[in-house]
Amino acid sequence: MFPGSVVTVNNQIRSAAQLEGVAVLDVTSPVVAVDGTWTPGYSDDGEQPNASGATLMIEAAVSQFTNILGTSNVAR
Repeated sequence: MFPGSVVTVNNQIRSAAQLEGVAVLDVTSPVVAVDGTWTPGYSDDGEQPNASGATLMIEAAVSQFTNILGTSNVAR
């Protein structure tokens, strides 16, 4: 999914955001392995999520939006 350099940059973004108190949505953790490759079953081509991968990514985004904004502010 993501070459090592992209994983490194994403981690730097997360760290900087945390220091500044800025929320960052992490939609890739549910579907990728530690090395940045797709977890088996979540991509058919190794580049984009398949339906299962996309569903997990959407669920992660909704969950994180809910935590950031509160449940009354998240449309379903």
